[in-house]
Amino acid sequence: ATSAGFEGIGPLVSRGVQQLTYSSLCLPEDIKARGVDSVANYFYRDDATKLWDAIESFVAGFVRYYYWSDDRIKGDAELQAWILEIFKEAFQSREASGAPSRLETAEELTKILTVVIFTCSAQHAAVNSGQFDFGAWMPNVPPTMRRPPPTVKGSASLEGILNTIPQVNITCIALSSLWLLSNEAGDR
Repeated sequence: ATSAGFEGIGPLVSRGVQQLTYSSLCLPEDIKARGVDSVANYFYRDDATKLWDAIESFVAGFVRYYYWSDDRIKGDAELQAWILEIFKEAFQSREASGAPSRLETAEELTKILTVVIFTCSAQHAAVNSGQFDFGAWMPNVPPTMRRPPPTVKGSASLEGILNTIPQVNITCIALSSLWLLSNEAGDR
């Protein structure tokens, strides 16, 4: 993404969104679809499921408090505009995404709110918090490369590596960005 530049990132994101489905953002559905619901010692699944369930229970209580009937959900113009905007902008109005364009029930509202909260908190931390530890050593994740990587294992020389990885100024910019995105302060 870094090497694609501002002009290149838009088409990359758009292409990725074409593959995005609503169910892939719903942890229980995603776990099942990937066939990892019965994998032994899959700690991410086990821990994330507990967090998903806690968030869902918390959200359901609020939804039931404010929307004691499905008619209140159906009649909430701001809520309906919000979900329609998500459908149009985030899912590019793709029916095949499975994303709702309208909310009819408390269960549907609970589900989308759980998706949003889980994705912005637990999922974001699981995916991003370890980036700096791995990426701080620039050869692991060079933002640009000045030469193609070696094609034969063990054929790389120190001089070849140094001539391939980005220059120091580019490395500093990339590391600063990575640190900011991975640092707790960057999330505030």
